[in-house]
Amino acid sequence: MIKYIHKYFDQNPGRVTQIKQFGKVVSIDVLTKSLPYILIPIFLRLMSQQEFGLYTYLFYIITTLANLLTFGFDTAQSKLFFDENQRKGSLLFTINTFVFGFLIFFTLLVSITGIDQWIFERIISTPGFSFDSYRVSFWLYVALNIATVFMNVFFLVSERIQLYQYFNLARIFLVNGTVISVFLYWQAPFDNVIFRISLEAILGSFVFGVLYMKYAQNFKPIFNKELLKDALNIGLPMMGSNAISIIYNLSDKYFLQNISGMESLAIYNLSLMLSLPISLIFTSFNTLWIPQFFKEKNLKINYQHTLKFLPLFGLGYAILLSLIWGGVWFMLKANLVAQTYTPILWLLPIVFVGKTFDVFCHLFSNFIIYLKMTQVSFKLTLLFGIMALTLNFLFIPKYGIIASSLIILLVPLCRLAVLIRFIRQQIQNFHD
Repeated sequence: MIKYIHKYFDQNPGRVTQIKQFGKVVSIDVLTKSLPYILIPIFLRLMSQQEFGLYTYLFYIITTLANLLTFGFDTAQSKLFFDENQRKGSLLFTINTFVFGFLIFFTLLVSITGIDQWIFERIISTPGFSFDSYRVSFWLYVALNIATVFMNVFFLVSERIQLYQYFNLARIFLVNGTVISVFLYWQAPFDNVIFRISLEAILGSFVFGVLYMKYAQNFKPIFNKELLKDALNIGLPMMGSNAISIIYNLSDKYFLQNISGMESLAIYNLSLMLSLPISLIFTSFNTLWIPQFFKEKNLKINYQHTLKFLPLFGLGYAILLSLIWGGVWFMLKANLVAQTYTPILWLLPIVFVGKTFDVFCHLFSNFIIYLKMTQVSFKLTLLFGIMALTLNFLFIPKYGIIASSLIILLVPLCRLAVLIRFIRQQIQNFHD
């Protein structure tokens, strides 16, 4: 085996450099993105199970809504950045001006009319919940997430991702360190959920405001309608997919908290949070893979390389699951977290496998972007969003958390099968 590995690297010297670069990026990226999840046991002790359920529910709503309000311009930015060498500054200025201009208008509209409060009163069943108390922090957090997405894409495609990672590391230490310190040494003047969201939004905006000024230095203050049209052509189908993803990502949580309460939702969301390293590792990998993917003009070669990644990811995720499961088991045995979280032990493996299928879908979605067929992504998201909603509606009220975990496994598996079949057909057509 060792001789085979040496022979492979002797024949492919460029792979050594790529692996070293990947290891460098991943080590920083995984560190910065995994720290908040390492701190989960602390927050589980500082917040009640109901508070943790409500916080994670709001957090998923914030991130899902932020993805929708990017207008799919994160995808457009990554694609057009390579095509518009002479107008990169104008492209960045145009998409940021359009998105944040719309966000300000939209936020004022729903806040003045009270539409946001009307919606939240119907999707959150917690007694006494009032969106008025959350409104400012909520929309600030949405804006922060949108800016973070755009900056992440820019530093990725411009191959300056480590700058973003270092700022992210500073944000994690400052935000989480401050929040934990306040929780430990100062009694919150209002409930812990509002307090945590407010602190994270304000402190996160402070740190990323500095990074956003660095990002804005690359703007050229020319609003280009032609570039906006190109970005909308790419982004709107992705926005449609993100709109359907709201159903896919939130319907399970809505039915679960409505039927079983925030306590069950806390257990379910905890399993989702513990499975997030799957997407973190994949994102780090994709950071290096996307530029290589787009540079390769032969789809068959890209497809062959992509297939080779699957068993590697599968093995790595199996090892990761074993480590995380063992850590959770130890914390439960040592009473570091409440025993009411015990169902996580059987729930976590199911969710882990489902999330693995999900990142495989994202891996093969690179072909959709490459072929500029983002409308296909929208159609697939619509199809499987309806499938997820139907299954959630039929089975979660009867079987609760068991049904939600099995659905989160089944839907991405079916989507992956359809996606691979479609891509193989496109490759055959492309080379005929």
